[in-house]
Amino acid sequence: MNDSGWVKIQSPFSKDKTPSFSISIRKGCFKDWANPDVKGDVISLVMRLKGYEKRKAEEWVANTINRKTYIPIYK
Repeated sequence: MNDSGWVKIQSPFSKDKTPSFSISIRKGCFKDWANPDVKGDVISLVMRLKGYEKRKAEEWVANTINRKTYIPIYK
């Protein structure tokens, strides 16, 4: 992780040889530099990775962090 809180990894959406996928731990967002349209917040990331609708993705995140409430994400 760099000083701004971004972590760079290989993209889960494409086969890249060098890391082109960034996640901001502090901001709770992501960006795929190889695919400029692939970016968003943690809920949209779960929706893309798991194929969930928004409500199910919110439930999954809430359960994953051991909370019984929905996580509102506002842009």
